[in-house]
Amino acid sequence: MNKNLKSKLYSQNFLTDKKLVKKLIADFGLTNKDLVYEIGCGNGIITQALALECAKVKTIEIDKKLLTQTKSRLQHFKNLEFIYGDFLRLPLPYSEYVIFVNIPFRISADILRKILEVKNSPAKAFLIIQKETAQRWLGKPKINQVSVLYYPWFSFKIRHYLKKFHFRPMPKVEVVSLVIKKRKIPLVKNFNRELYFDFVSFAFNSFAPTLAQGLRHIFTKSEYRYISQNLKFAYQALPTQLTQMQWLAAFCLFSRFNY
Repeated sequence: MNKNLKSKLYSQNFLTDKKLVKKLIADFGLTNKDLVYEIGCGNGIITQALALECAKVKTIEIDKKLLTQTKSRLQHFKNLEFIYGDFLRLPLPYSEYVIFVNIPFRISADILRKILEVKNSPAKAFLIIQKETAQRWLGKPKINQVSVLYYPWFSFKIRHYLKKFHFRPMPKVEVVSLVIKKRKIPLVKNFNRELYFDFVSFAFNSFAPTLAQGLRHIFTKSEYRYISQNLKFAYQALPTQLTQMQWLAAFCLFSRFNY
C-alpha cells in the first residue's frame, strides 16, 4: 500500500484525558480476570489504563514506530503483550476475551464486521467511534440492513457522547463510545445464521418499490398478507419501516412456511 494512503487511512484521533479514559474503562465493566484485545495502542494512555485493570492485555498496532515508542514506555507492565500487525488479518482466540478499540474512523466498518463475524466473537466490545457510524449499526435514524443482520446475536448501545477537545488532533466529526455485547442466547439459532443473512440481504437488495414486491418470489400474496397483519406492519411497507423484532418474526414465519 502507498505510504501516503496508508498514513491517511490509519491516522487516529488519540484520547488525551487520563481521567476520562479511566472512567470509560470503569463504565465498560472490565475486571482483573479479563483478557483484553486492544486495537491500536496509540499514545499508550488507554493501553496503560487497561493494563492496570485487567489480567492480560494484547495490543495490536499497525504503525511500527508508534508501537515501538509505546512499548518502550510501558515495558514494565508484565501483563502487556505488543503485537505488530493489521488486526483485520490476525487470528483471534477461542477462549473468552473482550475488545477495546480507539481506531481510525475510516476503517471502523471493517473492524466492526470482523468483530461480529469472527467464529469466536468477543463477549463484549467497547469502541470509540464516529457517531454517525454507531447510529447506523443501531438502526438510527431508521432501520437498515446491517442493524437487522447482527441484531439476533448482539446488542448495541451508545454509552458516552465524547467531546472533541478530549482528542488530539481534534476530530471533525461527532464521537461516541459504542458498547457491543454478545447475546448469551441468540435470537436466531446459529445453524440458521446463514439463512437469516440471506433472507435479510435479499429483502434489502431486491430494489423493489415495496417489501411485498421484493419478497414476491418467497411468499405468496396470502402468506405475505398473513405476515404483515400478524406482525402489524403495512402491506406496502418498505424494508426500513419494520423494526428489528418484526424482521426476526418475519424470518421465523419464513422458516415455518418453507420447512
